[in-house]
Amino acid sequence: MFLANFASILLLASALLTSTTAVSFSSQENKDIVEKLLEDYNGNIRPDGENGTSSPTIVVINMYVRSISEFDDVKMSYKTQLTFRTQWLDPRLKFDSTDERRYVTLIPTTTGNKLWRPDLFFSNELQFTSHDGLLPNEYYRVFPNGEVLHSTRISVKWSCPMTLRLYPFDQQTCSMRMASYGYTTDDIIFKWKARDPIQVTSELHLRGFSLEKFTTDYCDSTTNTGTYSCLRVDFLFQRDFSSWCHHLFLPMIMSLLLIWVSTWITPSYTGATLVRALLLGGSSLYCKVTLWSFRPMPQISYTTALDVWDMCCTTFILLAIVEFVVVLVLRSGGKGDDDFSGSPGSRRIDIVMRIIYPIAIVACVCIYFATVPPKTEDDAEVEMEEEVPEMVEQNTVNTMKFQF
Repeated sequence: MFLANFASILLLASALLTSTTAVSFSSQENKDIVEKLLEDYNGNIRPDGENGTSSPTIVVINMYVRSISEFDDVKMSYKTQLTFRTQWLDPRLKFDSTDERRYVTLIPTTTGNKLWRPDLFFSNELQFTSHDGLLPNEYYRVFPNGEVLHSTRISVKWSCPMTLRLYPFDQQTCSMRMASYGYTTDDIIFKWKARDPIQVTSELHLRGFSLEKFTTDYCDSTTNTGTYSCLRVDFLFQRDFSSWCHHLFLPMIMSLLLIWVSTWITPSYTGATLVRALLLGGSSLYCKVTLWSFRPMPQISYTTALDVWDMCCTTFILLAIVEFVVVLVLRSGGKGDDDFSGSPGSRRIDIVMRIIYPIAIVACVCIYFATVPPKTEDDAEVEMEEEVPEMVEQNTVNTMKFQF
């Protein structure tokens, strides 16, 4: 009895599994169906719309983001590797089958190229690469009801105009935009897949950034030749502040504190003067070299948060150098010789510098980091809503956080 019940459960589970999984025909069946379908097929004519009318052909799009790489804030671009899928209904490709879940597969280099395909292009693309390898990484599947699924693996380098006023505390919204090149909305309408139109690999790695969230939207555009269907994806990237803190801000703060330490060396004789000068000069040079060598700076025409930090550090360096020169002049009595017995005024300047300098550094650091803090996710969401124009279709918002 137990074995009979167990066997029934296995059969039921098997039936449920096969009922949701599409399967291909045998090789011979596949060949016969494809030859029959393409016998009088004209791939230069778009499919009819719904119910065989002249209404627009609906093309449903979804994609799987395999990787995001080469995020370049100097050239303002980034690169993605995608599995890009399009689906549409072509009534001319209907065929008889007792199982609606079965499909025929078309080879892209031969029979697949005979099918009609939407004239989709990426409007903010800088570079496009199809993956061929041993064979082209794509396929076509045709289902009994005439539905066509095209899947291909591609790499695209995208333009991403950036606003860097808060650099390196900034967040950047980078888009993918895809549209029909020749067909207007009277002929083709692109739509996102209703469920999970964008999927992102869980093994996503991006140096210096984290992907906070992404949104899908519509961006139909009207020109002199008509209105064209358009889709867009907006990725919100948050710059990783920890690396900047460890490799830039902390070393520069430490170098300013070493400059302050140099004020405790009284230049009462030539050796002490030389030590103080070396400590002051070495710390100042290290502070500036740390900034210059950390990474390439974007070429922009406005002031960034990093420029403000640079100006603050330069001010403290110049202040220490001027104070050192004044102390030397007062101690030598303006004679330029090696007598550094000096006046009480030089000692008072050193004492004031020892007190005021660290207080000013701490105050400057506190004000700076309180003024330009990294944005929260709520701030980012508001920013994205302001940047993306209102569309007639409802947004599909996907909130994900990947820490790299």
